[in-house]
Amino acid sequence: MVYLYYKEYLILLIKMKIIKIKNFYLYIFQCWIILINIFYFKEEENFSLNKITGSKLRISKKDKQNIILTLEQKEALIGIMLGDGFIERRKPRWIARLCIEQAYPEKKDYMFSLFELYKPLITNEPKIITRKADKRTNKIYKSLAFKTISLNCLNEYHNLFYRAFSKEEVILLQNALKINFKLNSRIEEKTKNQWLIYIQVRQ
Repeated sequence: MVYLYYKEYLILLIKMKIIKIKNFYLYIFQCWIILINIFYFKEEENFSLNKITGSKLRISKKDKQNIILTLEQKEALIGIMLGDGFIERRKPRWIARLCIEQAYPEKKDYMFSLFELYKPLITNEPKIITRKADKRTNKIYKSLAFKTISLNCLNEYHNLFYRAFSKEEVILLQNALKINFKLNSRIEEKTKNQWLIYIQVRQ
């Protein structure tokens, strides 16, 4: 099962009548192809995180309000948010920031391509995180993670992907998914007046 946090994005595309189920998957696939072909680069196998150079960003609050994402960063962000990325905004009045974390070393090359793409917006080098041993397998897992600085331009993406919807809006989307994409789903109330759509992966 997967959570559907990008409801507003889908509703917009449905209302504009520009996608069907095959075209929607094609769009997502194209986002990743653009990301891989334009920004992909390969590091030496004996790489060191210390090889990444660059001074820390010192950006005033006023300057943060004027920073906008490039077209390439915007396109990649949609794909990231439809995958494993998330936008952190701890309080409603706080500014949002993009957080990305992937398995290490399996996704090392992919993470460094993203790091290069968002490097102008990052103050710290990627960090390797070591988890506690899994109780079921007794294996120790590692991940590679980095965060951008907090930016006003990311607030709109946070609102897009995490905005709370009324039950009526969620039912409307559920029906649209059924009619347009032939996707069966169910609705559950996660917390009071906060509804989620669950879609079966295999359909």
